Amino acid sequence: PVASQEASQRESVPDILLQPLPTMAAQRPRAWKTLFNAFLASMLVGLLLLQAAYFLRAELAAMLPDTRPALELLCQPLNCVVPLPRQLTQGAIAASSLEHDQEQKSHVRLTFLLTNRTGQTQAWPQITLTLSDMREAPVGQQVFRPEVYLPKGVKTSAGMAAGAEREVRLDLDIGNLVASGYALSLSYP
Repeated sequence: PVASQEASQRESVPDILLQPLPTMAAQRPRAWKTLFNAFLASMLVGLLLLQAAYFLRAELAAMLPDTRPALELLCQPLNCVVPLPRQLTQGAIAASSLEHDQEQKSHVRLTFLLTNRTGQTQAWPQITLTLSDMREAPVGQQVFRPEVYLPKGVKTSAGMAAGAEREVRLDLDIGNLVASGYALSLSYP
């Protein structure tokens, strides 16, 4: 009797290894799972786009100037700024001269014309003056930040407007340096 009961129990329990595997058609996803996955994917794509706009805001504003107002609006709640483009090159110095004072040899006047021909407002660059001797070896160098070479009333954060020109004059004391040549270069910090 006990052996017959065990045999009947074995016959009533199906063997898992002998069962057919479920097919994909039998496991249809529910509609709410599909909608949830689509919503989640769109949220992740949106987050990715917002991160790209945040971290590449300067490049986006430089390449697509029309996006600057939208980027500035997005930056307000995050306390960030959209920096001005920094695309002025050596060609932005249209003319320059370095004149020695006849009465005091240690005094010179540097004059240069800075132009913005890029088509959009640019950040003010730093100007580097390099003095050289007759063999064109550097004997002195000075970097001038915009706060130094611009007049007191000019707001440096506003940048240099498209198509603008600015003549700059700096009176310098070079001490006992003997300089016969000079070079100007632009750079951004």
